Amino acid sequence: MTSDFLRRWLLAGVLLFVSAPLAAAQGGEFEATVREALAEFQAGRWIEARTLFLRAHAIRPSAEALRMAGNASYEARDYVRATELLEASLAETDPALREDRAALAREALTASGRFVTRLTVVAPEGARVRVDDAERDVSQPIVVARGEHRLEVSAPGFETHRERVRLDTPERTVTLAMHAEATLPEATDEPEEPEEVLVVDTEPVTEPAESGSLTWLWVTLGVVGAAAIATVAILATRDDDPPLGANTPGRVIYALEFGR
Repeated sequence: MTSDFLRRWLLAGVLLFVSAPLAAAQGGEFEATVREALAEFQAGRWIEARTLFLRAHAIRPSAEALRMAGNASYEARDYVRATELLEASLAETDPALREDRAALAREALTASGRFVTRLTVVAPEGARVRVDDAERDVSQPIVVARGEHRLEVSAPGFETHRERVRLDTPERTVTLAMHAEATLPEATDEPEEPEEVLVVDTEPVTEPAESGSLTWLWVTLGVVGAAAIATVAILATRDDDPPLGANTPGRVIYALEFGR
């Protein structure tokens, strides 16, 4: 009994000996990080200040560090992040904000609320919802900046639904409807029967020769022969060809056919 009692006290002493320097080291790092964060805040470097306040909160949970990170986000005009951090600072209970600091947090929260909308999305159970191409958990209202946003909901067996909404009120509820995917007819192994083609036997139709065609043939041959005889007679009566003038019919035909 005495032996167990001594062992417990010895173990408690060892834990106290080890944890005290660790707590002191963490406290020193926390304070140094907070001082650096305050310096960045006073210099107007809001993103750097927020990063350092959140780093301090990771070293040691602090509602005040969260509140200051929210203030830095507000100054950086990141109102969505400011709203989230200010709400987290008010929800922190170990340790909680002092009443005067909690009042300041609520005042800042009201100011940032003018630029955000608490969006409630109603979608089929198990559906995936994306807001501005980022998947979001919509089991609770989400905080988004006011303005136009792209919403998308998808689920197996349903067509993906997309729509744009414009948010300009403190709260908004959007219901995303879905429709089942269209199903294609099932393929069958049976080959389709070819369509029947009606074939009709036809005999070539020969047109009767026109009457008098031989007469026209002889007339044509006679005209051609007479023209040939006349041409030979003309060529025989002249020594040289005259030069082709601009208005000579042969020159015109030449220009039209060969582009000269």
